[in-house]
Amino acid sequence: MKRVLLSFCLLLTLSSATSVYSQEYERVWGTYFGPAGTELTGYYINQGIVFDSQKNMHIRGHVWHSSIYNTSYYNQFVIGSGSNYITQSNQNNGFTVRFSPSGIPDYFGYFPYLYSNNNTVELLLDIDSQDNTINTQSSTNSSINATPGTWLQTNPQTTINNMIVKRSPTGNVIWATYLPDILINPNVTTDSNGNIYIAGKTLLQNLSTPGVYQENFDLIYSQGNIVANEYLVKLNSNGELIWATYLPSAVAAMEYYDNALYMITTRNTNIALNTMASPGAFQSTVSDFSVTKINTQNGQRVWGTYYGPASAASIYFLYDLAVNETGLYLVGTDYNLNGANIFATSNAYKTQVTGASDLFLTKFSHAGDRQWSTYFGGNGEDFNIFDKVIDLNGPEIFICGTTYGSTNNIATPGSYQDAPQSSTSTSNNSFFAKFNAAGNLDWSSYYGGTSTNTSYLKTINIKYDNNSLFLFGCTNSNTGFTTEGAFMPARNPNNTTANTGFFARLNKKEILSVEDTSKNKDLVLYNNPNNGIFSLSGSILKNMSCVMTIYDMSGKLITKKNLERNKDQKFNLQNLLSSGNYLIQVNNEKGEKLKVFKMTVKK
Repeated sequence: MKRVLLSFCLLLTLSSATSVYSQEYERVWGTYFGPAGTELTGYYINQGIVFDSQKNMHIRGHVWHSSIYNTSYYNQFVIGSGSNYITQSNQNNGFTVRFSPSGIPDYFGYFPYLYSNNNTVELLLDIDSQDNTINTQSSTNSSINATPGTWLQTNPQTTINNMIVKRSPTGNVIWATYLPDILINPNVTTDSNGNIYIAGKTLLQNLSTPGVYQENFDLIYSQGNIVANEYLVKLNSNGELIWATYLPSAVAAMEYYDNALYMITTRNTNIALNTMASPGAFQSTVSDFSVTKINTQNGQRVWGTYYGPASAASIYFLYDLAVNETGLYLVGTDYNLNGANIFATSNAYKTQVTGASDLFLTKFSHAGDRQWSTYFGGNGEDFNIFDKVIDLNGPEIFICGTTYGSTNNIATPGSYQDAPQSSTSTSNNSFFAKFNAAGNLDWSSYYGGTSTNTSYLKTINIKYDNNSLFLFGCTNSNTGFTTEGAFMPARNPNNTTANTGFFARLNKKEILSVEDTSKNKDLVLYNNPNNGIFSLSGSILKNMSCVMTIYDMSGKLITKKNLERNKDQKFNLQNLLSSGNYLIQVNNEKGEKLKVFKMTVKK
């Protein structure tokens, strides 16, 4: 009997010891990008990354202007047909960058940080299955008019043109509609049928359609002026109105799933009301944030709940959400000034805030019931107020954040990076982690070197797509963010405390089999240097459909070729390649990087 008990206790011990798994993702490429002052945080693209049909990745951000650098410094980062840096009044610039699946950008261009009398700002929001783009446009003198049949044919504003513009892959306008917004950058998402959902702020009082959540404009005055109302509208793929409703609260984030919009909302715009919680809600006590579910078939509310400590009782931010078949997941930061630890349920992975703040991760059912909630972080200040800080793959939940001043290790053994470069009271370290749908931690890892503390945020965002994790943000660290053959292997300059962008792709380790990995080792480039005639050889070229891409050292795409299924392949590119250095990248049929060669052409 004692032996049975001993065996049972040993089994429990082993089970506990293996409850946190070794990380199954490994980095396949990583690179810096952008000039000093690059930052990815705030309100640029709700999805974090927008993918086109070729799995190119589109990211937006902004650059803090510095008088230390001249225009030519900023323009050296422009790629392809990207626009040059705008120096008007030394204003900050926005930027758009497009990366290939193998981590090489073929476009980087600036746009005005704010519209003005001389500027039109058009920003990518989404790309549909036909590679048509959905964009917002803000200007005072747009050359585009609303197209027939779309939602708003005349501009309801007198000083600004706000529009939604749908363009073909070649950039031609398919349709355009005015927006009623008094501000730029409305919150926009789409569904798989091409319907478009827009949430914004307006003074227009005849916007709604019958039978929706809130038909009437709430007429509120502040110092004699009408207070703008929030609105939510559904357009079809042709820009035609399906329904429109006013909302009693602003929308901080929203995501579509299964004929519903799940939204992080705030407290009532009309402070005399407390209507963000529906009958039987999880929380009826008014707080600074709420959660709302809207039926996308008719624009009616399904349920709503406040979520968080009572207003003025503490400081917290409910920032991002993700939803799939397993439930609704919310993530934010709790500074827990009242010591209530409201975002932890019993038996949570972490039940209380340690240090100045912690992240929290919460699961709700689709019906609005909280199922579990946990804290995560170290003994410093942990936060994640960025663009995309949570994503899902079935029951897998991926989150990310930054820890400042944490001196304890929050990484798990066997993770991608199981220790920070530096762990002091002034250290900034990025991290990412995976939980399962039951609220248990599978693993957590740091990412990259330690950043020097400055007044600008050091951000990290996360995106899951097709067995890959994408990490992107900004840092002023010079180590830990790049791989061999990276597009931009070092920050430029590397002696500044200003941030530089970073981007990385991590694939599941089992994607490349042991057999493929061994074949990859014999992949070679020969005749290097050469005069434009060279060869590739390797067993993997015979057994897989591979692609060769050639870039010059500025990152400009020179050519891209589908390779034959032969072990030895010869290329004559004398007419295409001039004297200089090039990067030759070979990808497998899944778009994964097999090898990068640096080749020198001498003529």
